[in-house]
Amino acid sequence: MRSCFAVVNPRAGGGRAIRAWAAAEPVLAASGARVAVARTEHPGHASALARAAAADGGWDVVVAVGGDGTVNEVVNGLLGTLVGGVEAEEDGAAGAGGPAGPDGAGAAAGPGRLTSAPPDPAAIPWLGVIPAGSGDDFARQLGVPYRDGAAAARLIASGSPIAVDVGRANGRWFVAGVGWGLDGMVAQAVAGIHGRRGPAMYLRALAGVLPRFAPAHVDIEVDGRTVPGYVTLVAVTNGPSYGGGYWICPHARIDDGQLDLCVADAMGPLRVLWLLPKVRRGTHLGQRKVWYARGRHVALVSRDPRPAHADGEVIGTAVTRLEVTLAPGALRAIGLPR
Repeated sequence: MRSCFAVVNPRAGGGRAIRAWAAAEPVLAASGARVAVARTEHPGHASALARAAAADGGWDVVVAVGGDGTVNEVVNGLLGTLVGGVEAEEDGAAGAGGPAGPDGAGAAAGPGRLTSAPPDPAAIPWLGVIPAGSGDDFARQLGVPYRDGAAAARLIASGSPIAVDVGRANGRWFVAGVGWGLDGMVAQAVAGIHGRRGPAMYLRALAGVLPRFAPAHVDIEVDGRTVPGYVTLVAVTNGPSYGGGYWICPHARIDDGQLDLCVADAMGPLRVLWLLPKVRRGTHLGQRKVWYARGRHVALVSRDPRPAHADGEVIGTAVTRLEVTLAPGALRAIGLPR
């Protein structure tokens, strides 16, 4: 019988997490699992709760009940990093990136920031997810039943862990992806909009930032090879989608030991709007001004500061240097066999 510590974000999905946990808790209890629950109260709280649960040593599974932002915080806590700040709250998630560091790097805040490799996956609890946000991309990639708290709980009670890769951007761990440029501006705008998150809100945020966006000059290095140019956005992902089903890197897998990179070169607003539905379907690769690469290390340097996000959480508002690395198999998460 498993012991499960649940981290519930009551704001996720406009209260959907509360309903999901109400359906999940009796299922876990009926399975014989030992269950404890804590609700987040402020940004950064989920990472602190997960870190404490990992340090306690008495829990088999730490369950994130919420959206991608909640999952991001819990993952950071499991891997030993505290996150804080108030720059973003994905689907009301308790968590945000820290303020921009030197050179606008936007390093993760908090005294628990790691500077070395992640802990041994066997030494920390498994991750369980009960999806209840607006996007839930990582949960979908794990094969977790979507918006069915009871079904997700049954998987947590009896499912097996999968070794998944975890990315890291300027000190912040992520499981779905990182975006810089227009993508970061949209994430920043979404953080300032109150109400339930979802595709309509992302489109509203895009409409607000697109008229004032200007392409930025960057030098992008992928495994030692540098490509300079002017870009609209840079996305580095662990999985194929983020932002609630935008298949920005459709060939990516969360367990393949590779980062996937999609870059949109400089383009105007009409071209962006033309590409958007193709990104939604994952059919944008091969289009003019879009290029794709894979690697284990991606570095970006720009003289033009732009916001950046990790799993939808703003990690810096004026980022000029972004370093993204991958820790293959660093986390064990309960999901369906791939």
